[in-house]
Amino acid sequence: RLGPVHCDKTRTDGVLAELTPEGFLRCEAMLTRIGVFDYEDAEGNSWGEFRDASEVFAGDSLDSFRMVVITDDHPADMVSAENVKDVQVGHVGSDVRRDGDHVRASLLITDTKIIRSIQDGKVELSCGYFAQVVQDAGVAPDGTPFTSRQTKIRGNHLALVEQGRAGPSCRLLLDSGDAITKQDIRMPKKKKSTEEKKDARVIVGGAEFDVPDEVAEA
Repeated sequence: RLGPVHCDKTRTDGVLAELTPEGFLRCEAMLTRIGVFDYEDAEGNSWGEFRDASEVFAGDSLDSFRMVVITDDHPADMVSAENVKDVQVGHVGSDVRRDGDHVRASLLITDTKIIRSIQDGKVELSCGYFAQVVQDAGVAPDGTPFTSRQTKIRGNHLALVEQGRAGPSCRLLLDSGDAITKQDIRMPKKKKSTEEKKDARVIVGGAEFDVPDEVAEA
């Protein structure tokens, strides 16, 4: 998680966000990435879907995310002309492009309440999109297995969320000078080697600490 947003240009720790004269928040963001995304259904069945660079960075895919609506969490239905006035809190810019393994773009957040939630640390992102899923099992270049591939990815909206499926690297690019980031890891219990205890890794000022979840939350 990212700490409070700072828009004071006199700070020396680097600020990528700014408030416009209208009170809107303008910033850069990583929208999504390549790799295997994990999914789970209501019965607890889980599987991985591979998003290859050739699909994520295809021209039609990148173009489809230009100027899409930004929402606070995912709406109940995909965004359309019928519900946009009820869910929109901003929009993505037209500069959607590849940045390494990620898709990057500028954002404009126009809702005062949402800007306050961003300043309080709600900065992860999750794309709402359509895709054709092809059953084609394999192993991604990083060694992660998958059961299918996502093709013909087409953007519908971008949701501001507490925790996104794409992971903490897909977030608003704001001030990181005093960031505190929590990353889930798995640590084996000492009593039983077959069981695992879920702890958290907290990164403060570049130093990493493995601590219990309750300590990480504090």
